Amino acid sequence: MGEIDLATNSFGQNFNVTMTQMVSAFSSLVNGGYYYEPHVVKQIQDEDGNVIETKDPVLLRKTVSSETSKMLRQYLKATMDYGTGTRAKVEGYDIGAKTGTAEKLPRGNGKYLLSYIGYAPQNNPEVVVYVVIDEPNTAVQDDSSLVLGLSQKIMSEAFPYLGITTIAQSGQNAQAQGQNFGNTEYTDYDENYEDTYGNADGSYVDENYTPDLDDWASSDVSE
Repeated sequence: MGEIDLATNSFGQNFNVTMTQMVSAFSSLVNGGYYYEPHVVKQIQDEDGNVIETKDPVLLRKTVSSETSKMLRQYLKATMDYGTGTRAKVEGYDIGAKTGTAEKLPRGNGKYLLSYIGYAPQNNPEVVVYVVIDEPNTAVQDDSSLVLGLSQKIMSEAFPYLGITTIAQSGQNAQAQGQNFGNTEYTDYDENYEDTYGNADGSYVDENYTPDLDDWASSDVSE
């Protein structure tokens, strides 16, 4: 593998996957790290509705630790609550997601592939939704709102139909209160707190006031 291939691997420009492979891999990142063999058949019934064969999930490998999976879910939820995925929010559901705006080769032609992949609920995910628009029919293609609107419509109809657990049913709080993103704890602002702190000349900021962004892409930092 060359230096350029190694560098571009980190943001997916050196290999191709099918949508099924993408969903399977993403599911393992949010389900605790368990990668299952993709399958489309749950069971086979005879003409009378009797189950004659059941297709049980086949666990192939562990991709990440449960701790890493939990941390990733927190970041993905933040994308929906405060970042690029907010337009795809569905009222009543706690969703985590990642958006994508991929430039197609050759570069400079203004051709893009837009994507959205999300899951619900935040804890114990039950469903993953993956939406891709290849070269949207618009003058400016690198506009993530195009895929967000479509994703929101799909989820708003699919979630109730599938019986996906709502925030009310799970007892979760829809607001991010005291969440722990990596090593950084975020808490609500107390408007009655009178003292205000700043950085005087020669002072320094202690570690862990903000997440470590050294290895993040600029697009991820903006989320």
